[in-house]
Amino acid sequence: MSVYANFAEFSNPGTYKVTVPPNTNSIKIYLVGGGGGGGGGGGGQSNNRSGSNNNYGGGGGGGSTGEIGFFVKSVTPENEIAITVGTGGGGGNGGNKGSSGRNTKMDRASGNSGNKGMDGNSSLVSIGNNKYEARGGKGGNPGNGAVYSGGGNDGTPGKGGDLGNTGSVSGKDGNKTQGGSGITPISNNAKYVNPSSLTISNTGLYPSNSPGLSGYGGNGGNPDNSGNSGKAGNDGYARVYFLYN
Repeated sequence: MSVYANFAEFSNPGTYKVTVPPNTNSIKIYLVGGGGGGGGGGGGQSNNRSGSNNNYGGGGGGGSTGEIGFFVKSVTPENEIAITVGTGGGGGNGGNKGSSGRNTKMDRASGNSGNKGMDGNSSLVSIGNNKYEARGGKGGNPGNGAVYSGGGNDGTPGKGGDLGNTGSVSGKDGNKTQGGSGITPISNNAKYVNPSSLTISNTGLYPSNSPGLSGYGGNGGNPDNSGNSGKAGNDGYARVYFLYN
């Protein structure tokens, strides 16, 4: 029966080198990819014409979570392991507001759409020619700006990040004004869980900073405001356990 000799953990983005300790014959790798950033909300539109409606921008969609992976690999003592912790994706900027003046068509502008959230980056462990990867989550889609068309229409909400990788879930869609929320990371068996409920039996030890959590989408702007930017996704994480018989 194998037992843990010790472990090394990495919670800050970057690339690291670790040497396998003496008497170690295998390692257990726990990886979390960076979360996708939330999409920016769309800008609102203020109609200054009598009888016209004011309109709201659509909320941005939340990003999707980073993938969580568990791997076990035989190793040789004194061999070097390369570890990369992926950064979370940045949130998309919100779209500028538009307005509809009383006089010329030049004064009548729709609100601008927000920007898509950035994808999270993968976390990786490389041992010789073998590479183990927990891929980053997808960025949330932006909310559309409020549209001027006579009376105008509210912006279309953004959609959550796509299912970009095995073991991750999409963020929630936005609505007329509110951005969508990102989803909490899930375990390797694709069961929805709260990070606080993950125990030493299935992760070794789950860090307290919720690695891989996706960013929330930005709220759409009200008629007189631009949309809000989406939130960045959380950075990834890596932990390597060294085992011996």
